Amino acid sequence: MIWIVTELFYPDEVSTALIMTEIAEELAKSSDVSVICGPKGYEKTYKTQESSFNDKIVIKRVNIVPLNKNNLLARVLRLLLLSFKMTYKVIRLVQKNDHVILVTNPAFLLLALGIIKPFKKFKLSILIHDVFPENLVPGNILKSASWKYKLLKSVYDTAYRKADKLIVLGKDMKQLMSNKLRHHIPPVEVITNWADEGVFPLAGFNKSEYLGFDVTGKVVLGFAGNLGRLQGLPEFLGAFKAASNKDVVLVLIGDGALKKEIKSIIENEKVENVVLLGAKPRHEQNLFLNACDIGLVTLKAGMCGLGVPSKTYNIMAAGKALLYMGDKKSEVDSYIKNYLCGWSFSVDELEELTSFLSNLCDEKRPAILVAGQNAHNAATKFYSRKKVLSKFQTI
Repeated sequence: MIWIVTELFYPDEVSTALIMTEIAEELAKSSDVSVICGPKGYEKTYKTQESSFNDKIVIKRVNIVPLNKNNLLARVLRLLLLSFKMTYKVIRLVQKNDHVILVTNPAFLLLALGIIKPFKKFKLSILIHDVFPENLVPGNILKSASWKYKLLKSVYDTAYRKADKLIVLGKDMKQLMSNKLRHHIPPVEVITNWADEGVFPLAGFNKSEYLGFDVTGKVVLGFAGNLGRLQGLPEFLGAFKAASNKDVVLVLIGDGALKKEIKSIIENEKVENVVLLGAKPRHEQNLFLNACDIGLVTLKAGMCGLGVPSKTYNIMAAGKALLYMGDKKSEVDSYIKNYLCGWSFSVDELEELTSFLSNLCDEKRPAILVAGQNAHNAATKFYSRKKVLSKFQTI
């Protein structure tokens, strides 16, 4: 029996839910699969569509009282309650020699499953979407020199070492885990995220009609995803404002903890040519990705190896060039350099980024289209759903 343990699962439409659902469906082709997961409706601003689901997969769902996930204290309490109830499910249901695939959300489950694994004697693979507690540092939640961080790191490092296998999202994350755990590291497999099958270039797509305002002759930058603490969007908005380029429009689609702050920056600092559209339903993904010329991916400084934005693969599949702001030598930075599919700037290169944004115009469209075609070719060759998911069968 394979058990998938994840906070987020079908019918939710946020990226982790979709990823874990598709992994479950792939593994169910050849194995018995059950899922222990949290309540439905994680992202309240999205309309979760529930339809018939794979009857080979058994879902064991836990429910908790609703708490605001965008409030830090409420979020911690929510994750503690969720972890306690999900751990109880694991203790009660998982048997000796079963294989548990645990994604790193909620984070407290890493600790709990590391403790009970020797007693229950199940096999444990950890799919690392976020590296704890290192990812708390760029979000300014903890300081790396603090005793709290050092204590958490020691505890979590021990939990990671209890796994029979670690599955990471990129080479940068594999290197980080190697440095983090040093000589006592389980086997590590690199399995990236993938592009959705329903994402592809739309020839002749009318961007202005979809967006609801005229972008004729303008270069449209599109950001679609979590407006959270680790994305570095306030820093990007600073460079965008400094560029003051009327030929460029920035469209922000999504929701998250920094949505109010981002809206305040746009309004109070009078950042022109920025449109905050809010959340869009997942079934419109191919439309809002095709409504841009360049897909924007941003991460705060210090995030190298700590996560790979899943939006990257869908931007590439839609045939859009990438504009990345984040650490050099990260996974997205390597894609841009290896596939010639966009432009990459570190957070320390805000002047260079501002200069790039200042010079973007309709005359640059041929270069943008070439980068977009290169992105699409790479997505098709290396990051298709079928190609990536088959790797889970091998482990």
